[in-house]
Amino acid sequence: MLTKFKDKFDRILIIFAKPFIRQRIPPNIITLLGLLIALCYLFVALTKPFLFSIMLPLLFILSALMDAIDGVIARIGNKKTKKGAFLDSVTDRIVDSIYVVSLYFLGILTIEESFALLVGNLMISYTRARAEALGLSLAAIGFAERAERTLITLVILIAYIVQVPLLFLIILKIVYLVAVYLTLMYRVYYTVLYLR
Repeated sequence: MLTKFKDKFDRILIIFAKPFIRQRIPPNIITLLGLLIALCYLFVALTKPFLFSIMLPLLFILSALMDAIDGVIARIGNKKTKKGAFLDSVTDRIVDSIYVVSLYFLGILTIEESFALLVGNLMISYTRARAEALGLSLAAIGFAERAERTLITLVILIAYIVQVPLLFLIILKIVYLVAVYLTLMYRVYYTVLYLR
């Protein structure tokens, strides 16, 4: 859904990307930096160190920001390559998995919910990749694309940190799971319909 507003978001992201562009840092380095920050985020989620409640959302936001600006840097600097696109896609799947697993280690998701969410997230991305390999774009098809899933995860994290009532957290989890599986089913339906 947010893909429809990509151009508007890009104007904002350019502001964050400019320092990296000025330093001529390649987009692939930004991609790997995002992965490294995501791993640091997971470590904080596992260990809950001092200033945990500040570090956790901060690292999550930094990781998501690196993931968003690597593409902007590649487009502006005319550095889009197949190798970069492949690396970005692979690291995106790893980071998505880190985000889901972190919710389990924080005690927000049960093992069953984590499994369901992990499979749903990966299958949303897989259906898009497979459909595009067959010549059909699934951009902006379904509500829970990657940007929306990242945003929902951030809201869940903040709700957990500020200790909202348990019922609210349960509602957020249900919304997340339903959005993921509705998106997956709609993408499968859309692809089967248009690839007859």
